[in-house]
Amino acid sequence: MNNILISWYAFNNDFMFEQKGNLKRELGLVNESGPTFTVHKHFWEESGYTKHILLYNIDKENDDDKLNLLVSELNSQFKKHTIIPKKVLIDDPINVSEIFSKLQPVLAELTEDKTEIFISPGTPAMQTAWYLLGTHFKKNITLFQIRDTKFTKDKIKPEKITVT
Repeated sequence: MNNILISWYAFNNDFMFEQKGNLKRELGLVNESGPTFTVHKHFWEESGYTKHILLYNIDKENDDDKLNLLVSELNSQFKKHTIIPKKVLIDDPINVSEIFSKLQPVLAELTEDKTEIFISPGTPAMQTAWYLLGTHFKKNITLFQIRDTKFTKDKIKPEKITVT
């Protein structure tokens, strides 16, 4: 049985930005404090993941370049981590029923695997759809979020919180 991690690619959090007033400029650097990097840095080994299915909902060449940069940086920093980008086109990121219907086949492929879903990246509707899917499939699925270090007791390492 594989131990699979699933999460959404989080462009606004997985990359570094510079904010000056109303102007926001992407710097072309992976944010090592971003959600995807944080999971790999702090929780991969202890969770025993065998692969990470990194979902993305982008359809532009420039965005593909950013996703490839993130995957490349993760592969460079964490040599033994298997990352599998998987496109899931969602027309409306706040339509729970659409998200549910597009993600259901993804989970259906993994019914024999232990699957952990990192629900923090994405819209509240995506988080709701994950929760509904978790209760729908029930078997071998765990949902989790990560508490930022500023909210942990030791203020050093983020905390993985299971959502039930």
